[in-house]
Amino acid sequence: MKSLKEVRRIIYFQKISSRKIVVSYRKCYKTFTNKKDGIFKLGKIQAEIKTSFGKIIIEGSTASDLLETLKSLPENFISDLESAVSKATMLNINKGFNNLVKLTESGPVLILKDPKIITQYEAIGLILYFSKNKSGKPSQIRQLLEYSGIKTHVSSRLNEMAKRGLVLKSSSDDSEWTLSPRGERWVEEEILSKLKRSFSNIF
Repeated sequence: MKSLKEVRRIIYFQKISSRKIVVSYRKCYKTFTNKKDGIFKLGKIQAEIKTSFGKIIIEGSTASDLLETLKSLPENFISDLESAVSKATMLNINKGFNNLVKLTESGPVLILKDPKIITQYEAIGLILYFSKNKSGKPSQIRQLLEYSGIKTHVSSRLNEMAKRGLVLKSSSDDSEWTLSPRGERWVEEEILSKLKRSFSNIF
């Protein structure tokens, strides 16, 4: 049987969609009705996989059990799951904002009657918010903004937004930027709320 240390070493060097997997040991307790059995301690080993939509936690009773489960995952399991979640989320989002944003093959395009109602930072935030995995490369964002009737120095704005904690570099691709959790709240609580107040007929 492989030890936890051995499994951790194997997993850290095993690529699953280029993501780091954090392995931890967790104790849980089960009380049996038979008094003489008392409390029997069972150990659980967890592998925590970070994804664009949250975390996936896989458990195993032993280190070997956990490793076999991880090995049994299809090659593109994480990326396929992310794609499915993103698609389902976007379909749900667009039901409420189809008069604000239009999905095209290139990505989301803002269809505001007056683009000046939002700042350049807010426009970038909206483009990222409605993009797949809430991420995009500067060139892609710039193109989508131009389609939306907005011109700006995207790279400069992204760097400024990063200082405010609104965006960060994607963990899977350094050339991509993604909204941070703070950035998502900013879009939902401030930008979309402002647009809702200004254009109640949109929603």
